[in-house]
Amino acid sequence: MMHGFQLDPFAVLGVSPGATTQEIRDAYREKTKKHHPDHGGDEWAFRVVVRAYEILTTTPSEVRDSASARPAPRPAAAAAERVRPGVHDKLGEPAKIIDIEILWVRFAAADLFELVGGDEDQNLSGSINIAWPSSTLDGAARDPAQTAEILRQLDEVFDQMRVQTRVVSARSGREGDRFVGWLSYPSGDRAWKAFQILHQALKARGLGVRQWTRDMIVPRER
Repeated sequence: MMHGFQLDPFAVLGVSPGATTQEIRDAYREKTKKHHPDHGGDEWAFRVVVRAYEILTTTPSEVRDSASARPAPRPAAAAAERVRPGVHDKLGEPAKIIDIEILWVRFAAADLFELVGGDEDQNLSGSINIAWPSSTLDGAARDPAQTAEILRQLDEVFDQMRVQTRVVSARSGREGDRFVGWLSYPSGDRAWKAFQILHQALKARGLGVRQWTRDMIVPRER
């Protein structure tokens, strides 16, 4: 997640504060081709590029122009994405809850018909971001034997997801006794369907989820 993440969108896209709208768009296209996870790029870098583009395309040009007269401009962080709460399993053992974020990156709908029809051209990507232990535990002490078993189960489920859900790309790893992973799909809808499979696999092992969806809406080119 990118809560409170500060960035300089000019530096991210490699443009000057006085860049034209077209120069910003051209830089955005170049950066997304390089970093898009569906083409082997890094998802975190892609999300930063999308956010930088969102900042610059929703900031009035006169504000950007005035910024060009100031040395070392540092714009504020972008507006927050829309976050929707989702599935939250209730278990007697909070240590068995897995944090799941579904990230849906898509273009803003051009008209009502796109919203009704679910236009696939809106989609840039969808992903499932997995983290354990849940952030709700706040560093609470954990049983070493249980920790080892949950990590083993998460490795097993993650490998199963790679095969069953036809991911575009996937990555998982350990940060000490912490599991982190992400699974990338062509759309948020595909990511949601994959989450349903993931949820059932976790429940079958006595694990639960705390899930939410984060929408990142990218303005269409004008």
